[in-house]
Amino acid sequence: MSALLLTAPSPAPAPVSQTRSSIKICPLQGWTEDFLHPSKKKKVPTLRLVGKDLQVFTGETHRREFIDRCFSLPTLSSMEVSRSGKVTLCFFEKTKLPETLRALSTAMRNEAAVATLPNGQELLGLCGKNSWQIHRFGPQLSFWRIDAINEDQFRCFHPLIKEPHFRDLILDEITTLAGVELTRSDRNGIVLTQSLHYKTTALCLLETLENAITKGLRSIPEEDFAKTSQRALVNAHFAVSPISDYLFPPARFLNALFLPFLNFRNARKAYHELKRGVFSLSALHAAMGTLGFVTLHFFGDALMGWCAHHWPRISKRLLRERQREFLSRFRRYPRHVWIELKNVQKQVRLTDVQPGELIVLREGDIVPADGVIHSGEGSTEECWLTGRKDAVLKAPGDAIFASSIVVSGELKMTLSAIGPDTLAAQLAAWYAQAFERHDPNVAAKQFAESTALPNFVVLIAGIFRGGVHMGKAAAHADYHTGPVIAAELTNAGSMMKCAGVGAMISSPGILPHFGYADCFVIDDSAADWNYNTNSPHAIGQRLRELGVKEVVLVSHRPSEKITALARQLGADVHLGKLTATDKVEVIRQRQLFGNKVVYMGDEENGAPLVEAADISIVVSKGATLPQADVILLQPDLENAVLLKTAGIRNLGNDTKNINTSLAFNITCTVGALFFSIPILGIAALTNLGIFLNFRRAVQSLK
Repeated sequence: MSALLLTAPSPAPAPVSQTRSSIKICPLQGWTEDFLHPSKKKKVPTLRLVGKDLQVFTGETHRREFIDRCFSLPTLSSMEVSRSGKVTLCFFEKTKLPETLRALSTAMRNEAAVATLPNGQELLGLCGKNSWQIHRFGPQLSFWRIDAINEDQFRCFHPLIKEPHFRDLILDEITTLAGVELTRSDRNGIVLTQSLHYKTTALCLLETLENAITKGLRSIPEEDFAKTSQRALVNAHFAVSPISDYLFPPARFLNALFLPFLNFRNARKAYHELKRGVFSLSALHAAMGTLGFVTLHFFGDALMGWCAHHWPRISKRLLRERQREFLSRFRRYPRHVWIELKNVQKQVRLTDVQPGELIVLREGDIVPADGVIHSGEGSTEECWLTGRKDAVLKAPGDAIFASSIVVSGELKMTLSAIGPDTLAAQLAAWYAQAFERHDPNVAAKQFAESTALPNFVVLIAGIFRGGVHMGKAAAHADYHTGPVIAAELTNAGSMMKCAGVGAMISSPGILPHFGYADCFVIDDSAADWNYNTNSPHAIGQRLRELGVKEVVLVSHRPSEKITALARQLGADVHLGKLTATDKVEVIRQRQLFGNKVVYMGDEENGAPLVEAADISIVVSKGATLPQADVILLQPDLENAVLLKTAGIRNLGNDTKNINTSLAFNITCTVGALFFSIPILGIAALTNLGIFLNFRRAVQSLK
């Protein structure tokens, strides 16, 4: 054991070199001259610093200076400061103890250069109250710890990775790194696997991870007190209720105290809706909560409330993961590329590539930027960018897009756009906004609201038949949670699948509306699009087989010139010599007869028709994405059949989900009224139905 002597403490805060104290240094295992702890195993040389005055140096005033002084030792690889103030220093292998002690003593007496520690002050402020670690990566320090599990896997940890805000940003940023896949993620960190094609260095990975932390620090959201307190109340009510019901009855006082706060939102919403003459689920839940004061039995209610609160959270987390995987198609790019200068190829950072320089692409490469093929021949996969289903042949002069994959050949491209200016980045931003849009009129929600009054009648009937306990058990059916989360997951899954063929759906709630569509109005601009001429049935016939009543072809050209085209498409009606106003009138006439009209046309000439139709489908032809319900990346009329089929499938899934909910909840109601099933049995059956709906919906996300 050794002692490190510093100068005496002063009343006012002072630099480390101007204080005097005694810190004990305890050498641990791993040193070359480690005779105290001989071991055949390979261990990291480690020192532990202990002492009362050590907290002064690791405190807010001196800790940044203390870090710089410690890392002025070039052999120091990492340091850890515990919550109690103990400091553990880890050194590189083959570091000798005597030289290290002398160097450490000297470092504490002399000023040290300020080391590079990205976001150091902010992170020390956020993490300083708990234990924290700092690691050396070449000339840079970082709060990140990156351990190599094997040749192909890394484990990464950061003190802020447990915070949902930072965790989401970190995972989002990782998906942009070419050649790296997220293997698993938990509170102990994230495990990444690198591909054989791209070998990612720790420094490259660190740069990406530090970018995520920087973004997170710039956009820390304000705490939603109402949401946080509501979650805490739900958890506390659920935790205390079994104790108060079965172990310690006086604890019911706490549950009775929680109820008014838990019920306040439902009661306020129910009050306003009852004033409008609407009996909603909020009114039913408010009534059920009020009856808790009558029975003074809380566990069943608390269990149902806890499940209803956490199922949507589980669904949202799963959906967020799937959306991240989907968006990674557009966001992924390599950080280093090969360029050719004067017939010599060398690897450089992508950000160092100048416009006009040649980037060399080989089989398996992810294209790093938008550009034009300069020389070479090959093919790329780009269906999520252009809607072309097969590999696209590339020749000199052809456009090539970031995030597409070279599947064959060798190409040389001239860079034209990078980062947020690429087509892939624009599509990723568009989809990110589309995922945030929600349809308030989801059929599952409307169905659940329609069960509120019948459930209230069941509640009254149960009270008269067997008391308050029976009434609460009979009316505790949940027709809302299962169908609603299943509809949201299914719609999002279908939206991502349609994107694979170049059909960009502006909101997950759009697809079910295609199931109800019974009239397609095809503009002559759309008639110039591609369609499968080898199919034995025309598009119009296939749409009619899917329940469409009428397919109308409209055109500004004379009727006799579009007759052959109408026959090829299988249109029921074709109308010529129509202005834009006339075409809008055609749509409105169909709507007057109760038809749900889908317009398919051109973005340049179809703006008034897009506004008039119930659902609009247009083709994107320029750099700016048009405003429409569905944007097609390729002029392919076959997408009309695809979207109609997807809409019918989603409606069928909604029906299955509602029927599953009905089966379990009606069983619960009958069981409670006629077989006296207690509320805990009702909760188990209801949540089994929710689980089956959830499991079915998860399949649509794969």
